[in-house]
Amino acid sequence: MAQKVEPISRVLVDIKGDFGRKTKISHGGFGVVYRATRKAKGKKSEMECAIKIMNNQSLLPGDYHIFDKEVKLLFRLKHPAIIELVGWSIPVMNYGYLALVTKYMPNGSLSQVIQKESDSLAPEGWDIIKKYCCIVGIAVGMCYVHQQDMYIIHRDLKPDNILLDENFYPKICDFGISKMIENQRDQVFNMTMGIGTALYMAPEQMSGDTYDKKVDVYAYAYILYELFVLKKSWSDQFPNAEINPLRVSILVQNGQRPEIAENIVTNKFRDLIKRCWSQNPDARPSFKEIVLDFKERADEFFPECSNDSDFMEYMESVLVGLNLE
Repeated sequence: MAQKVEPISRVLVDIKGDFGRKTKISHGGFGVVYRATRKAKGKKSEMECAIKIMNNQSLLPGDYHIFDKEVKLLFRLKHPAIIELVGWSIPVMNYGYLALVTKYMPNGSLSQVIQKESDSLAPEGWDIIKKYCCIVGIAVGMCYVHQQDMYIIHRDLKPDNILLDENFYPKICDFGISKMIENQRDQVFNMTMGIGTALYMAPEQMSGDTYDKKVDVYAYAYILYELFVLKKSWSDQFPNAEINPLRVSILVQNGQRPEIAENIVTNKFRDLIKRCWSQNPDARPSFKEIVLDFKERADEFFPECSNDSDFMEYMESVLVGLNLE
């Protein structure tokens, strides 16, 4: 029997009435993000949420399309390593907000935690075990995304778009610029340079060539790099200035990659990083292959976790329902 799908209208929310006092977390050109508690109502329990309210005054027609895409994607994606959609709202007759509501992640983004660790200010509870959980969770979450009936490419996978829950377990977010096509498994795409973040963009994206899901695998390599090296890729090339995206694009398209220090990254992960950021997309492993490698060679990739029950339980929990045949 086919699983009954809840209509997306069921997660429409009233930003003013359904939530308690709001505390501003961050803001930018897009709008403001608040932390607020969803009030218990009917079958819905009280929950700490993050509310991203778009700036209605600066919205362009294309922004509504991006918002609509992210809502529909998050509504369909149900996995422990994907951010949970709590609700959404749209303005009606100039009243209300264009807003996306997700579960609140108390440990912020992976980017923030990496920066804190780099500054020797790692938050309490963040250790090598949690780092390995992030490595596994991101790979499994992306494997789940890539296995959907809809052909989905994230296109902006990076530490800023990985949020961390109370256990430092990863939640992939920000699917606004993802690409999805119904039931076209061999589909490839063209793109403009405006999509994605330069440091994590594959060479075929930078050059405007056709591309596929392997661009997400390429980005994953740079997430691994930052988790171990504790700094942005290419930062050594620009020691006294901001990283120049155009220079990075030239380096990447010429086949160059950041140096990986042997005393920081193990041989297993150094090899994986190099395969994931291969110039040729066909030489990159799929996330399914990466996850299988982690599962079958856990002792080699994660030697510190061989007797750690929390890590093993986490790996088992995120693998549930995944097709690894």
